[in-house]
Amino acid sequence: PELLNTCIRAIIEKTQYSNYEIIAVSNDSVLARTESVRQQLNSEFSQCRFIDHNIEFNFSSLVNKGVDESQGEYVILLNNDVEIMSPDWVEKLLNKALIENVAVVGGCLNFADGRIQHLGLHIGDSQLPEHTFKEQRRYEVQLRKYLKKPRYVSAVTGALFMCSRKTWDELDGFEEQSFGVAFNDVDFCLRAIEKNYQNIVHPLVVGVHHESASRGYETTVNKMRRFAAEQEAFKERHKGIIQTGDAYYSE
Repeated sequence: PELLNTCIRAIIEKTQYSNYEIIAVSNDSVLARTESVRQQLNSEFSQCRFIDHNIEFNFSSLVNKGVDESQGEYVILLNNDVEIMSPDWVEKLLNKALIENVAVVGGCLNFADGRIQHLGLHIGDSQLPEHTFKEQRRYEVQLRKYLKKPRYVSAVTGALFMCSRKTWDELDGFEEQSFGVAFNDVDFCLRAIEKNYQNIVHPLVVGVHHESASRGYETTVNKMRRFAAEQEAFKERHKGIIQTGDAYYSE
């Protein structure tokens, strides 16, 4: 609940852009404090609306439900463990998302200590998505040029990304069967590339990401089995880019 409170208040208090709505999707929330936060945010902010989608956890389904409930021509996905830091973040994302052949625009997410958590994703030697520059310090010389202007990437994280409703519908949203928890964001971006779109990461759209603070990591037997199945599904679905190599990344 405290992450949720921080996330939504950061949006409302820092965002310069005014024409937006917030759809917050609850999945089997049980804490009394969560309900208290929901009621408080609803009473304070008319643009914030909560919906319940109480299913066995499936991130893709939760995201798809939230988008279905929204009304905007452009949608932003934002994890509840992300705290927006850039007042003009919506304008910067929208500026790039309006480009005709652009599908998804993401931002730069940092750990709380300032290290990079996300600045785009590439397909690495593991044949799986990897966060480019993860855990590097922002002041490192080799990183500076990547922090100055947007660039094309294979994928961005679903923790913070924008795309048009038209593109979202064209790609049928996140794939719920094969990628219910992991790789759904990268799968979406790569499917967009297959349709001749491009994806952009914008380093001047900055947020702090308390990574996996809500759900934790893949440490139980069931979670590891599910994650292994998603890994294999990803390798099969996107074996083309795995074989040819990531066009937007080089060592």
